[in-house]
Amino acid sequence: MEALLDSLTYLKWGFLAFQLFFVGLVVAVVRVDSLRKMIGEGAVLLVTAHPDDESMFFLPTIVSLAGSHSLHLLCLSTGNADGLGRVREKELQRAGTLLRFTHTTALDDPRLQDGMTTQWDAAVVAEVVQSYVSEHSISTVITFDAQGVSGHINHRAVQNGLKRITTVKKFELQSTGLLRKYMGIADLMQSLGEDILFVNVSLGLAWRAMATHHSQFVWYRKLFVLFSRYGYINTLKPVAS
Repeated sequence: MEALLDSLTYLKWGFLAFQLFFVGLVVAVVRVDSLRKMIGEGAVLLVTAHPDDESMFFLPTIVSLAGSHSLHLLCLSTGNADGLGRVREKELQRAGTLLRFTHTTALDDPRLQDGMTTQWDAAVVAEVVQSYVSEHSISTVITFDAQGVSGHINHRAVQNGLKRITTVKKFELQSTGLLRKYMGIADLMQSLGEDILFVNVSLGLAWRAMATHHSQFVWYRKLFVLFSRYGYINTLKPVAS
């Protein structure tokens, strides 16, 4: 009898935890319309460093905005560190189609080449992004924060360059500590108090988006899709110009 009572107690608390999580998920989904208004109504530009960044890190933002905004993707390199730049550029175009971007562009600028030790000049980043902003009448730009989620030097360089642009609204994707980074959808409760919270509830879409980057979809990125919060949750912060 005591064992049965213990089991019922665990079941009760487990069910309560599920209820709280479900309520949090509903709150997050209901908030999406008001959060879109914070982003603004004009064209939105997502700026990344490498093909696959959009699928690995920004999927909840993309899912939340693609149906309501003209959403552009500007990738500042072709990801040619291993000589696969042309392959990865084609993969990026497939991802752009799947994720319903209005325009998908990858640059192959000699000043902005993929590399773990390649430092990008902030002035060059600002120059190429400002040119795109002006050409396509962009009103809002979204990119990495100073930590770049993974700490990659190219990710951080994108944010450094965008600091110099003052003609648009800017939002940055918040990096988290290691524990929260790999809590998956369970990080939702911790994220509810953030300024802008976007949620993707489709593991299938997260998997398909990364799978379009076939050359990069090795075992540890498959684990990243399953366990990282960034496939399910994005929290953004506005950046002062």
